Amino acid sequence: MAVATKTELFGENSAGDVMSYTVASATPVPKGTLMRISATPRTAIASSLKGQVFVGIASAEKDSLDDSTNLGVWQNGVFEMTSSGSITFGDTVVLSSAANTVEVGASTASSAITVGMALNDAAGNLVTVRVNK
Repeated sequence: MAVATKTELFGENSAGDVMSYTVASATPVPKGTLMRISATPRTAIASSLKGQVFVGIASAEKDSLDDSTNLGVWQNGVFEMTSSGSITFGDTVVLSSAANTVEVGASTASSAITVGMALNDAAGNLVTVRVNK
């Protein structure tokens, strides 16, 4: 599974404004995974469908054997991501139906489902995105 690659982090101490989410203890999550909200209270899983509510990018590796149920996600920075379809700089991008992939969203897309803004034209199935949740 392709994951997002951190380019630059913003926020306090340039740390990416990490927010903690509950995750399943037995589910592995690679660092850089695009995460979506899955349940209340504040529970997240890897993205897999278009239109899901994006919460951020996994800031650490989550091993399936570590029994941990918390994972921090970056919410403020620039990341290189796998793209689907044509994306032009300035486009709003949303989660795609393929795991860990983004595509163009409607200019009126809800901020809840918006991943961010494309900072370049997608090339070779990669696009650089400014994420700010």
